[in-house]
Amino acid sequence: MSSTGWVLWLIALTVIILSIAAALPETASIGSLQLWDYPPLKCLRGYKAGQLGIVIAALGWVATSFIVPYFGRVVRYTRAKPDNIAARKNIRERGLALLSELHDKEYVRIIVVGHSLGSILAYDLISYFWAKHQGARIVANGTPEFDALREIETALADPTWPAEPAVAAYHAAQTKFAHLLRLRPKPVGNAVDTRWLITDLITLGSPLTHAEFLMAASKQDLEKRQQDREYPTSPPLRELLDPNYLEDARRAGFPIGTPPKLLAFPFGGNEWQLHHASPYAAVRWTNIYDPALLVAFGDLISGPLAPVFGPAIIDRNLRALRHCQSWSFTHTKYWSLPGNDTPVPVHIAELRNALDLGGQHRPL
Repeated sequence: MSSTGWVLWLIALTVIILSIAAALPETASIGSLQLWDYPPLKCLRGYKAGQLGIVIAALGWVATSFIVPYFGRVVRYTRAKPDNIAARKNIRERGLALLSELHDKEYVRIIVVGHSLGSILAYDLISYFWAKHQGARIVANGTPEFDALREIETALADPTWPAEPAVAAYHAAQTKFAHLLRLRPKPVGNAVDTRWLITDLITLGSPLTHAEFLMAASKQDLEKRQQDREYPTSPPLRELLDPNYLEDARRAGFPIGTPPKLLAFPFGGNEWQLHHASPYAAVRWTNIYDPALLVAFGDLISGPLAPVFGPAIIDRNLRALRHCQSWSFTHTKYWSLPGNDTPVPVHIAELRNALDLGGQHRPL
């Protein structure tokens, strides 16, 4: 269970125990068993009902102020119930329409930033948008895009993966691949759009760290859904290569391991197509989070995503970067700017670096 889930259960259990203690008379017993001698009631003996009531109210305030307003909306969105399926469908359709419209404009790069529940929606939209854009997923042997795809495959085939040199090589190839997909010509008339303009997903305060609780029945269920390509990962899942295509892969220069796995498969002639759950071959994913202390300090909703959705995700731990714990509730402060004479805080510096608006990390 996720950390937030444990906190909610702990608060609920504590409230139940305190409520029982507040209502029990001093002589409460069941047969010969004195209830006040039974842990954990024993440690509460001597406290008055009013004192216990204050603690109950305080716990309720913590839950309703710092958890329910944010986490409750997330749970409602991720649960497929009859009363919210239509709303989720409408939200996703509007998001996909927006991405399509941006693709049709004169933009050369799209960065998707999602905060809290918005990070789950952003993840969904990129997954659906990539699956719909088959043209962007097709690369021809002998092109610069194909060379970049081979570099991605080579990094993933590195026996040291996910050691840092291999991950760094993957990020470099991923950046090159994304850049080349953006350089493809804009379609004319009814021609298929083969471009892919989304270069980055940036998640802030993301509850995706609790995906095993929110999006699946367990950690094992989440991993199975990822293996089934229902939930894309970074790096994408490499599939077993059909033996009939083994020689084609060797001639194309792909690294062939044991067992042979690739992100792409032959698509007629000299073309190869990446599978539908591989958007993070072209999209860099940066996740900024702020570990919590005692629920109210830091951001309990957020957490690292690399252990959940793959080691190619760039996790940025604000507490580690600040070298201290935040002593305020930071779930809604990832973009808060200081005064004019105040040095740029770590969370703004990390957000600017992830946005990379100057393109200093992009090949020209």
